[in-house]
Amino acid sequence: MTAPINRPLTDAERDLLNLLAIRVIADQTGVTDQAAADALDDLIERDGLYLEGDAHDVYVKTGTPGDGPNHVLVPVTREWLAFHAEQPEAILDRHRHPIDNDEEE
Repeated sequence: MTAPINRPLTDAERDLLNLLAIRVIADQTGVTDQAAADALDDLIERDGLYLEGDAHDVYVKTGTPGDGPNHVLVPVTREWLAFHAEQPEAILDRHRHPIDNDEEE
């Protein structure tokens, strides 16, 4: 079990969740990060997107709380999120580029 983190999410953690959601969409659909971000904007406008969690886990979910079915886009432990939000250089995608590489290839 992971160590509980009994505090609200930090701005850095929220930013990282946003980047992870973009990367999940980009990787699953084969589009650029910008196209994935645009698709998430459309999803937010159409269906909603929210965070749900506790001291151990946090999820980025589609829809609105209490309405279903909602789908999990990003599941992470709070411990992982806290570490990587403060150490962003430690996160590498499957191509060994930093997650925030802004399409520099």
